[in-house]
Amino acid sequence: MEDCCDPAHLFAMTKMNSPMGKSMWYDGEFLYSFTIDNATYSLFPQATPFQLPLKKCAVVGNGGILKKSDCGRQIDEANFVMRCNLPPLSSEYIKDVGSKSHLVTANPSIIRQR
Repeated sequence: MEDCCDPAHLFAMTKMNSPMGKSMWYDGEFLYSFTIDNATYSLFPQATPFQLPLKKCAVVGNGGILKKSDCGRQIDEANFVMRCNLPPLSSEYIKDVGSKSHLVTANPSIIRQR
């Protein structure tokens, strides 16, 4: 990936790589776009928030497969935890999914829904 994508600088939207006025395409196609404005730009960190390379990562979805798994402690031991689609992290789920988060993603449909 380093040869084609420069993940250290382009994995996350930042003020350095996503200037105001830039059109951003999303949803894996060129069907949806938005233009970065003041409100959006103010949410971005100045530079990438990740300390690379990452040693131990956990990617956690919200499909329910971890229910009654007791994996929460193992997930929280990771140096970096990425959670997909704004998963619930209420106390009833911590034993199974942990509580630590460094990056949370959201599909456009999830954003519209919530």
